[in-house]
Amino acid sequence: MGAMKDLLITIYGGGDEAVAAASKLMPRWIPVSERLPEIDENVLASMAGAVGIAHRYVDGWYWNVDEWHKPFTPSHWMPLPEPPEVK
Repeated sequence: MGAMKDLLITIYGGGDEAVAAASKLMPRWIPVSERLPEIDENVLASMAGAVGIAHRYVDGWYWNVDEWHKPFTPSHWMPLPEPPEVK
């Protein structure tokens, strides 16, 4: 609980340190020019304002739409969140 308490104190303190600490908690869109996901990884991808689940293969990117893999070139991507726990 100590690390979480320290994080909250930093965030509540405001300023640049708070913005940096909060940013680490928030997912962000990663430009494909900055880095790419692993090959064979499903991610959330964006192209021209459209967002969907995509898959990166060795030969390029594909939307996962209606059981068809449609090729495209995204501008940004982010990892998918962990699925909810099934009880």
